[in-house]
Amino acid sequence: MKRLLEKILFPTSKINQKRLEKAIQGKTILITGATFGIGEATAYLLAVSGVHLVLVARSEEKLVFLKNELEKKACRVSIFRADLYEETQVKELNQFIQTDLVLRQKLNSFYKLWILGII
Repeated sequence: MKRLLEKILFPTSKINQKRLEKAIQGKTILITGATFGIGEATAYLLAVSGVHLVLVARSEEKLVFLKNELEKKACRVSIFRADLYEETQVKELNQFIQTDLVLRQKLNSFYKLWILGII
């Protein structure tokens, strides 16, 4: 009876990988706690071609290892070592995100104009 109740209350869900890939194509996704547990599993799940992952965690060694593993799946990965309990590190992360994203947007715009022969 307990197993039946568990199946009813907590059904297993399957992820449609193709729908997921289509939904996140070209997106930038920030994952905190990226080197352990749910954060790490999410990073592996979302590491598809055309996605830019920004991984944040306290362990730089594990971030570098994870970055190398995920880039094999043809996604772009940026890493930032931070302890998000520290206010100064949260501010630094915010600055990193703003600088990184603005720079990428400008480079992408420049590249598109160059490809089109406008510049």
